[in-house]
Amino acid sequence: MGSCQSATPKKENEAPLPPPPAKSALKSPTQQASMSDEENEKEAAATKLQALARGKQERKRARDQETERKRRTSIASGAGNAMNALLMRFPIVRKSFQALFTPFQQNKSAGSTVKNMVIDKASLSATFALVAKKELSIEDLEEMFAKVQVKVEPKIKFKEFLIGTHMYFVDLITTDVEMLEIQKGFQIIRDTFVMIDEDGGGEITKSELKTTLCGSGGGDAALLDARFQELDLNDDKEVDVNEFLWAMGTWSGFTGEE
Repeated sequence: MGSCQSATPKKENEAPLPPPPAKSALKSPTQQASMSDEENEKEAAATKLQALARGKQERKRARDQETERKRRTSIASGAGNAMNALLMRFPIVRKSFQALFTPFQQNKSAGSTVKNMVIDKASLSATFALVAKKELSIEDLEEMFAKVQVKVEPKIKFKEFLIGTHMYFVDLITTDVEMLEIQKGFQIIRDTFVMIDEDGGGEITKSELKTTLCGSGGGDAALLDARFQELDLNDDKEVDVNEFLWAMGTWSGFTGEE
């Protein structure tokens, strides 16, 4: 049990007690002056730290901007160099295209013309075997073509055959000299695409193509538009690797069916 003590009753109209004096009021004038000096020193130190921090941030921002400038310059230079290298290797690219076109032409459907050459779906496996020296079933080929958004239709155009089949050579590990030559042409195109695709988004924009063709300068706007239109086959303002692959055949001088 605890003790119960009655509280002292508060008198009516009793004035409240004054608040305790501030700590500063308990200090002498000398102590107060000393405290003010300490506060000033702390404030000055804090201001100095803030200035140092701002200076550090500004220097970091300047370094980041310089790094970004150098990165863009390097990309522009690298992409330009890649395009120049591609131009020099167009004969290899043409050879890869022709290696696929020749068996395609041999197995063309009845009634095919140079401008509208197709093969029947039933001939796809045999045509692929002439190119790759390996037989794949229609189901396997459909799966491979689907990876590059190509659907195997009853009638297959050379463009579709090229885009679908070239993936086989990109991933191929072989010592066969003829196969390596075909592979080299397609790999050149894909490597060039990666260099031009500055942000790694999987598509080339007009801005990225401008960086490649014109560098940091303004360049010929009309020529840039024309070149981009040649690449952007579906007119969606971006160029994917399939569009780039097909366009490079034209740029390289390949004269097969369009």
